[in-house]
Amino acid sequence: MQLPASAGSGAPATTNPYAEFGTSASNAFFYYADIEAAAAFNSQILGIRIVADYNFAKVVQVAPKFFTTLVDAEQGMHGADEPETAAIALVTDQLDEWWDYLRRQNVNMRSTAYDPLPGRAHHGFVAIDIEGYFLEFERFNSHPENEQFMPVLEQAEISCLITAGSKENSKKKHP
Repeated sequence: MQLPASAGSGAPATTNPYAEFGTSASNAFFYYADIEAAAAFNSQILGIRIVADYNFAKVVQVAPKFFTTLVDAEQGMHGADEPETAAIALVTDQLDEWWDYLRRQNVNMRSTAYDPLPGRAHHGFVAIDIEGYFLEFERFNSHPENEQFMPVLEQAEISCLITAGSKENSKKKHP
């Protein structure tokens, strides 16, 4: 951990370390009894690209600057028998398409109901991966509850499109 030059010097403390130091990406670790099955689920069912393979761990790129590391629980810091208390929320404008696709792939769902009623702040559903981790697919809708978040989300989407070098992923408009 890098501390600001003022740390311990009597100078004013850093007021916002994230703004001053930043980060280049995010990474979450998920632990699996069967790392190969987890990798196959992520790459073949979800279509998420494996960007690094260390045999005991595989890094998948969930978004331009968000990664998940799938770790063999036999060699990792946590066992496969521990509760899967982490979840990933995947924000998408193609929520209906994901629901249909995952159902066709026989992916376990937390609920068989998916009812995106107009007027709600967000819609979503939870898929369950092969070892019990929750994958929450959600869409934030234009709604007073989302007034502060929507501009940030839209800016992130623009950044992702620029990063990807493509505008093929243009947003669908939903109620």
